[in-house]
Amino acid sequence: ICKGALSLISLQLQQMDQFS
Repeated sequence: ICKGALSLISLQLQQMDQFS
């Protein structure tokens, strides 16, 4: 898995945490 992809996934997880 590319580091860029992991970065995008981590960013999305952080955004989801903010919504919850």
